[in-house]
Amino acid sequence: MWTDTQEGRKLIAELTYEVVGEVAPEEQEIFDELLQEYYQPTKPDARRASGSDDPLGFGLEGVVSMATPAAAALVATFLNHMLDEAAKTLQDESAEAVKQKITALFHRTKDQKPADDKPAEPAGGAKVEAAAVGFDRNQLAVILKAAKDEARKRGASKDEAEQMANALFVRLALT
Repeated sequence: MWTDTQEGRKLIAELTYEVVGEVAPEEQEIFDELLQEYYQPTKPDARRASGSDDPLGFGLEGVVSMATPAAAALVATFLNHMLDEAAKTLQDESAEAVKQKITALFHRTKDQKPADDKPAEPAGGAKVEAAAVGFDRNQLAVILKAAKDEARKRGASKDEAEQMANALFVRLALT
């Protein structure tokens, strides 16, 4: 997925930092270290098996859960779902544009000729613009629910996951 690329990870880090600033600003001082926990493979009961209660290995004993890894999971899930929904939307639009072009090709009048002088358009004639890829309420609800669920899996409480999702949504809405 795109979120596994350097560019994707950079965006995840930027958005997560802003979300953490809203829900757990005290974690911003050690943000980079906490973010690395998100990228570590998750193993249930791994901390108990090692006999260590220190989630990061540098003196934070007694910390039950940190917001940063859960916020990163929420952001990554949100971005992945947004990309999936955008791809579906563009695919549907592209398919419809191709159908229209094929129909027009076979329903030309005898004196019409194909327009060879027009510049080529992207995939199936669909013009990709930022405003063209919108999400309806249902799509956003599904995306936000999946993001909150992922944050909960990473240790966030229901309220924390809700706060994180709200902070992310407000950040994206203001952009």
